[in-house]
Amino acid sequence: MKAKDVMARPVVSVAPDTDVRKIARLLLGRRISAVPVINDRGRVIGMVSEGDLMRRPESRTEGRASWWLDLLHGLAARRPGAGRSAAPKAARIRDGVAAGLREAGLRSEVINVVVEDAAVHLWGWVESAAQRRAAALAAARTPGVKKVENHLAVLTPRLMGTLGAE
Repeated sequence: MKAKDVMARPVVSVAPDTDVRKIARLLLGRRISAVPVINDRGRVIGMVSEGDLMRRPESRTEGRASWWLDLLHGLAARRPGAGRSAAPKAARIRDGVAAGLREAGLRSEVINVVVEDAAVHLWGWVESAAQRRAAALAAARTPGVKKVENHLAVLTPRLMGTLGAE
C-alpha cells in the first residue's frame, strides 16, 4: 500500500492565516486527519494535523498524548501482507462490533474498530467512562472476538463541541 492509496481526493489545502476552528471543521467534514498549508505561490509550507489541534492550551489538551498515535505505531509495525487471508473474518467481526456499538447508542462515527487475529482494538473517543466500558463490552460480546484492547479516550461533550464551534 502506498500514500496515494489512502489519501483523500480531491486534495484540500489551507492558507497560513486560516483560523484553526475552520481547519477543525474541514478535517471533520472531509473525515481527514491532516491538511497541507499552502503559501500564496501554491507551495506546501507545512501541514496541520488533528494532533496539532488537539494539543492546544485553549482546549486544555496540550499535555495529553494523542489517542491515535498507538494506531500509527501498530500500522507502522505491521508486516506487509499480514492478515490478508483473514480479511473476510476480520470484516465480519468489525461489522459485528460496529452494530454492537450502534445498539449500545454510541457515536460510531468517532470510534474506529481495528481487527487483527480476532483481537479488536477500539480507537477514538467517547463522552464518559461508562460509554468507554459499554464499547468494550459490545466488542467483547461480538462473535469471533477473542480479545478487546480499549484505547478509547474520554472527551467531555463540551470539549467535543468546541471542534464545530464558530
